[in-house]
Amino acid sequence: MSAADGPPANAPAWRGDDVPGEGRLLGIDYGEKRLGFALSTPEQNLSTPLETWTRRGESVDARRLREIGEEYCVKGIVVGLPLHSWGDEGTSAHRAREFGKWVKETLRLPVTFWDERCSSAAADDWMMAANLSRDQRRARRDMLAAHVILQSFLDRRRALLSGDDAPGSDEHDESAEEE
Repeated sequence: MSAADGPPANAPAWRGDDVPGEGRLLGIDYGEKRLGFALSTPEQNLSTPLETWTRRGESVDARRLREIGEEYCVKGIVVGLPLHSWGDEGTSAHRAREFGKWVKETLRLPVTFWDERCSSAAADDWMMAANLSRDQRRARRDMLAAHVILQSFLDRRRALLSGDDAPGSDEHDESAEEE
């Protein structure tokens, strides 16, 4: 299914129902070399950038994810899903889904996916406006992208749950499928 088709109106995961509605969520901007992390408030109304993690191998990455999960009492994960501009999934989206499956198994927490189109561009725009150097932007890009992804997820879910928007009218959510 492409994101442009959207999930069926009755699909509970469209509202992010596969991750709890209370407690901190960890947003992840997935990359082969780096991971960006952001955290929601326990009330899930705000996202804050946390860190950019340089990947160091599966066991070290798993240890860092567990540390974050335990330190911040994370209850669910939102992984950015890199879709093509027309909404289809390609190789990068497949890798992000595989990563999300690994995170779910590693942390034993629910995982959902969220369209990350334009998240890095938004992060770059913010950093350019703040007059950050190229090196400063590079160091912050992934965690700010994770923040954009997570905040977008929180805002959309809140709008859907409050009745401000009709299910199926947005093309962002792609939830983790049970394997």
